[in-house]
Amino acid sequence: MQFVRRVARLARLALSEPEVERLTRELGAILAVGASTAICEDTTKLIDMLPEVKPTILVGATGRAGTFTQEMIETMARHVERPIVMPLSNPTSKAECTAEQPIRWTNGRAIVATGSPFADVEYGGKRHVIGQANNVFVFPGVGLGAIVAEARSITDRMFLLAARELAAAVTPERVASGALYPPVSDLRSVSRRVAIAVATEAGGLEDPEAAVDGAIWWPDYVPYVRVVAGPEANGQRATQERVAEA
Repeated sequence: MQFVRRVARLARLALSEPEVERLTRELGAILAVGASTAICEDTTKLIDMLPEVKPTILVGATGRAGTFTQEMIETMARHVERPIVMPLSNPTSKAECTAEQPIRWTNGRAIVATGSPFADVEYGGKRHVIGQANNVFVFPGVGLGAIVAEARSITDRMFLLAARELAAAVTPERVASGALYPPVSDLRSVSRRVAIAVATEAGGLEDPEAAVDGAIWWPDYVPYVRVVAGPEANGQRATQERVAEA
């Protein structure tokens, strides 16, 4: 609870004791480190907080390379079997740590998701797949669903539903490999799922799934025909006729 009180003071929030207790239960397992928080100025403050907070998830948005040190990750890993470490700052040079470091520092126990793209990590004879925590998994689908449903506002619940659809899109096999997010190659199918959920929540559509599918398009273009002059023109004309017939 001391952690919640400290964050409340930093954010100038007036929280009652019941609210502090509730937030401790709901958020106490997550330690988010942002560039604007006073606790980020000195990493020793973060290390001192870890035994008190006992986070299971460490989220970084500092824009400062090296914020997540070996001592921090090892301290966190003492009280959690599979610590989740998310260095979200980008570009890669600003990431709080590399994808490989938490895995190595925890003897392969850490689950890592990064803001910048990192290669998968080989450690202890196992391949650890690194999922990219990219907001592109959510915003296109939220926008498409809202447009299709002609929503007048984007609600918190729409983002909650989007998060649930994103989580559901991660296959058990991918989770087993250590990835928290789908591959970026699944972006189109994930966006469709999110859009349908948002459009359904917005209401007003008889068939949200059909409406979303009707609004999705592929960037496919008709093959162009090179225009030529001179002796080649007759052959070019024949090519144009074949394209028109097709």
